[in-house]
Amino acid sequence: MIDVHALVDAVCRRAAEVPGDVATVVDAELDRLAPLVTPDVRATAHERAVARLDGLDLLDQFLRDPAVDEVMVNRGTEVWVDRD
Repeated sequence: MIDVHALVDAVCRRAAEVPGDVATVVDAELDRLAPLVTPDVRATAHERAVARLDGLDLLDQFLRDPAVDEVMVNRGTEVWVDRD
């Protein structure tokens, strides 16, 4: 079983140094580092890497969720999510 977190870390380390469209660079790094992963693992790794490099990292998942009404970050360590 592949460690998605480790894969995302490796992809981000390389992709951060490569100029160009973030999603395209992440795809190329995933092709290079993990060409045989399942489509689900690849999609998850791609989404997390792009969010880390070009978005709000872990907060992106909440901001894209249509059921989330509000995301609050308290002191930089606590994340509160208000749904429906």
